[in-house]
Amino acid sequence: MTTVPGSLERGYRTIRLPLAKDAYERFLSDNAYCRMQLDELCRQHSELFPAGWEEGYVLCGKTPSSSKQGI
Repeated sequence: MTTVPGSLERGYRTIRLPLAKDAYERFLSDNAYCRMQLDELCRQHSELFPAGWEEGYVLCGKTPSSSKQGI
C-alpha cells in the first residue's frame, strides 16, 4: 500500500493535470496561461477540483514580488 507523507487534516492538495509536454513549461512560467488552463479544466472536470475552487485560488509560488523586500 502506498502512503502519502504529512498531515491530511486539510486533505490532499494535489491535482494531476492533463497537460501536453510542450505546454508544461508555459504553464509554469505564464500566470495568465496557467489560470486559463486551470479555469477551463475546472469547467470540464469540476469533480476533480475542491469545493469552492470557482470562488478563487492562489497559485503557490506565483505571487507578485514583494516591493518591501526589494525582490
